[in-house]
Amino acid sequence: MRIAVLLLVLAAGGEARAMCGTAHDALSPRAGTLPPRPWLYFFTRGQAVLWAAVDGQPVALRWEHVGVIDDDVVVWRLRVPAEKGRLVVSRWDARDYLDGPFFEHVYHIDPAWRRPEGRTETRVEVSRYQWTCSSEDALVVHPSIVAPAYRVEWAPTKLAFDRGMRRSFVWPTSSKNFWSQEPAEPSIGLGRLNCFVETVGANPLAVYWQITPLFPDGDTPHVPPPRASTSWGMALTAGQVYGPYLIGLGLLLLFVVRRRR
Repeated sequence: MRIAVLLLVLAAGGEARAMCGTAHDALSPRAGTLPPRPWLYFFTRGQAVLWAAVDGQPVALRWEHVGVIDDDVVVWRLRVPAEKGRLVVSRWDARDYLDGPFFEHVYHIDPAWRRPEGRTETRVEVSRYQWTCSSEDALVVHPSIVAPAYRVEWAPTKLAFDRGMRRSFVWPTSSKNFWSQEPAEPSIGLGRLNCFVETVGANPLAVYWQITPLFPDGDTPHVPPPRASTSWGMALTAGQVYGPYLIGLGLLLLFVVRRRR
């Protein structure tokens, strides 16, 4: 049992340490095919310069302020004035001019682009851990449809949600976009995220939430019905939320019994 528990702690700690550090600016999507005059989403914690070109010719992006996440991350929607061609977008700041851009993403603008069809389903996980400099207490939602961004609306109760007393934020394709430039499967963090922001200022297992994909053509599909975290959260409580605490309590009791002997 000691070996199993040790491996469990090390595995959780390894993931925490890998993402423990400073979050970076993110542009979503990272790559792929886009429709004519597409929309991109830029998430930044400071001032940065984005440079864009279509088929090698510079183009001026149109910036629209979308919102702020936890008074920390500013969200912008960017319109690209091009009907087709190879689009390159790179991020620069004063320090980057010597070493090159912080990131550079390449896209193909194609009039034949079609947005994904189908109903947006979600797969949900509980993520709770503590490791030296980092901790997390959140739900991780994996949408079935990939989009450049998602609008999340939430409320502490269904009554508050139905009455329009909702809070909202916009999130990129994946939470990992803030930490790595590599592609990642869709994921949205609801709660207090590792070394980062708090997207839901309440117990993530008790909130009522709704997720809407935001596509690059500016269209919004049929919004799926809101979902109550408590409908499945309580079923996971014993195994995934309180499991590590129960193991720790068992080891403590075992230690006390042995000492008395």
